Amino acid sequence: MKKYTLGIVVLLAVCISPVVVQAQTKGLTDSQIQSILSLLSSFGADQSVIHNVQVSLTGGTPIIEKKPFCHIFNKDLTVGNRGDDVVALNQALAASGIDTTSNSSDFSENNAGDVVSFQAKYGIRQTGYVGPMTRAKLNALYKCRDEQEPTPVPVPQPTEPTTPCAPCDTTCSGNSNTPVSVGCLPPSTTIYEQVSEQVKCVFNGATTEQKCWGDVPASTVNTPVERYSCAGVGTCVVTVRGQSGKPMVWGSSCGGSSSTSIDGNSEYANFSCATSSSGVTVVTPNGGENWKIGETYTIHYSLRGINVDASNPILIYLQKGYDYPNVKSGVNSSLLIGTTKDTESFSYTVPADIASWPGLGSNFSVKVCTNNCTISDTSNSLFSISKPEVPISITPTPSPAQQAELYAVGVYEATSNHQFCYTTVGQISVKVLNTGKPIILALSSYEPVNWNITLEPGANLQKVILGGYHTQSVQSVTGASSAIPTSSHSFYSKENLTQGADPGNNFFYDARNPGGKYYDWATQPSMCPESAAIPADQRVPFKTTGEYYFAYQQSGSEYQKWANKLKTLTGLDIKSFQGSYSGTSFTVPATSNI
Repeated sequence: MKKYTLGIVVLLAVCISPVVVQAQTKGLTDSQIQSILSLLSSFGADQSVIHNVQVSLTGGTPIIEKKPFCHIFNKDLTVGNRGDDVVALNQALAASGIDTTSNSSDFSENNAGDVVSFQAKYGIRQTGYVGPMTRAKLNALYKCRDEQEPTPVPVPQPTEPTTPCAPCDTTCSGNSNTPVSVGCLPPSTTIYEQVSEQVKCVFNGATTEQKCWGDVPASTVNTPVERYSCAGVGTCVVTVRGQSGKPMVWGSSCGGSSSTSIDGNSEYANFSCATSSSGVTVVTPNGGENWKIGETYTIHYSLRGINVDASNPILIYLQKGYDYPNVKSGVNSSLLIGTTKDTESFSYTVPADIASWPGLGSNFSVKVCTNNCTISDTSNSLFSISKPEVPISITPTPSPAQQAELYAVGVYEATSNHQFCYTTVGQISVKVLNTGKPIILALSSYEPVNWNITLEPGANLQKVILGGYHTQSVQSVTGASSAIPTSSHSFYSKENLTQGADPGNNFFYDARNPGGKYYDWATQPSMCPESAAIPADQRVPFKTTGEYYFAYQQSGSEYQKWANKLKTLTGLDIKSFQGSYSGTSFTVPATSNI
């Protein structure tokens, strides 16, 4: 009870000081003033509060201390992130003299441009991405010290919440006098406008039941793509819901596509369907399944009025949608996985190289078609493909002398030869010595690197594990008697991609020189003429994998994240770690570091 009474006394004393001052002019005595101050003191009020109340009661002006802004930046930030860290970033940029008035709690292209200005001001590579180097500078300028409390982050106000939030009511729980907030969202909740609308699919010319489907693209990297669908003869109606302004691309079982936009208004998706009693229906997978690399699955389908023979086979396609941050909906990659005359099913074993292209994810569907794909059907909803995390087993029961040892080498970059519009692939050599035990080598870099490994006679290299933000590759292994298994855990991947599939807004490489430079912003010839000069049909875009691991120093969260991943993959702790911001030559185990 005491703390609530104190709160009321302090609140009244501070908030109504003008009234008290007026009371003083009308005869408030010194003893009355002293009684008020004694009451505050008896409840444990801070001396600064008591002093300000005394000043107010005697006709003075209280001094209100303005605390400097501070925040601890411990997360990487990029386009698509949102929340308090983004708001704090805007405050830090503004404190650094950068105009952030048009920014919000969503990390947009505007925020990225402001980050570029901050990076240019402090000599950091201008990427627009808030990574370890940028966070280090932000923390050097604005990190909260021991005696400071983090500056409260203003709660962004939505322009038009879906459901207006009524004022919080207060009630009491049981016999307690503790107020309990009810009837409103938590104060840190940001409400984005979600709207619903009906889409009517029209199957022009169809006399049998047809299906249509459309995907609501992801708003963030952690938001799954949601597929909506309906079926009917002639027409069908489906209610969709998503963030206002998001585009949708619709497909149908009779072919073709149609586009709508989520805006709260009912729309039509029109399709031209041949008048035919023929048709095909995908039975499984039909949404929600989780396929694993190396496992075999049966794709089931049914046919109506279709003659299947050598000249008219069934074609099976594995389709993948767009990955975040690309907000497009629809099919991004289509892979023919089978041709069959079986009228009911097809068995498919998920290959390991699917992790490289089209990549893993939760936005897959299967398309079954015939008659030169004029008759087709696609999974109603999306399913996922992933790989099991299986620890490496060197020997079933290794003796202490044969237990593998894990050595890690990490850099931020090989050399400082990067530009805003392109990145030159670095070259790093690693010499592996003979330790008398099996060795697993973990190599990581933020910037792209070609790793060249040389084995000393007798060195037993079992596996190479690569990590990085940009793509990493083992360019050569000298001295090995057989191929060395390699796995990669970089955010960007480039294997087996289709040329000409990207306009140049994202990272891509020149198919004529795949190991040379990685380019960006080809659509801005005045800013990036070298990128724009690469012919569109020679641009091979990178894909994102949704994960990245790298560390060039043992302190910080990046190292622990990488160490935990390696522990999961190998079951081993890191034997020794060599790290530096840049470097081109290392020896494992570390006897020298050139």
